[in-house]
Amino acid sequence: MLTVRFPNGQAVTYKHANYLDYSGSGWELYTKAGGDWIVSIQESAGAIIETEEPCKIENPTIAMTEGVALRMVGRMVENGTCPGAEATQMKAALRHFDARSWSWS
Repeated sequence: MLTVRFPNGQAVTYKHANYLDYSGSGWELYTKAGGDWIVSIQESAGAIIETEEPCKIENPTIAMTEGVALRMVGRMVENGTCPGAEATQMKAALRHFDARSWSWS
């Protein structure tokens, strides 16, 4: 399977195209090496030919319900692993520091 992406955003996937050959003025897509010709793409078209499927980016927060998200944030706060937890822990520790005597109480 080969996908051809054009500069205007259009993408065409050729399911039976498995072989790519450069002919000097463009690309030729074939079913296999020495197999049936499928399509020619001119070099001046500015197309990108993808030989692999694009990677899939998964975002588990989209499928997460509000309850699950709230429980996850609650656990992060309890464990001290939420963003900014280091600053909060440092502030709590600095409350025991006496700046005039440079000592911990």
